[in-house]
Amino acid sequence: MANKYPEIEAVDATKDIELAPGEGKTPKDMMQEVDWDIKAFPHLDNMNGRNGKDEEHSVRLTDQNYFIQQILNKDQIFAKSPTFKYAAVAYLEKKQLQRNINIAGTKGKKVDHADGNITYDLDNCYSVLDDIKNTSRYSKKVKYEMIAKLENLGAFQLFFSLSCADLCWEENFAAILREKG
Repeated sequence: MANKYPEIEAVDATKDIELAPGEGKTPKDMMQEVDWDIKAFPHLDNMNGRNGKDEEHSVRLTDQNYFIQQILNKDQIFAKSPTFKYAAVAYLEKKQLQRNINIAGTKGKKVDHADGNITYDLDNCYSVLDDIKNTSRYSKKVKYEMIAKLENLGAFQLFFSLSCADLCWEENFAAILREKG
């Protein structure tokens, strides 16, 4: 191995090089792993490994609501961890893509083959990006909905732009300063 990769420095080239403990194992998909959030971030969760995403609660939370609750919690241990926030976003985006991929397998034109097999040919392979924010398909759909509303309902007559002027209220500064100690 050292001859093929000279950047590897072996103390004794005659002995075998030790491989990582994960070498040769098949990685698991986080969508299939139970309690992946507790296993990936044990320093953030309770030491007893409870209150994870997959634990039974009295009120069932969706995955998105669970992550929102964790990040917006008063404790803020999750909010201060960028890796947890990125992992949560990656999980939710992957779940949306997986849902759309499963649906896309049932769309398209039905094609009967001579050997009796039936397949579905999907004309638009980008349909898996439907209803996923920050994709061109989603932006296009929102744009067409806005144009349809303008054509059917006419031009908008009145717009309200409301703001709490959060920088002008002393109560907001007091809450921020109290939080920072």
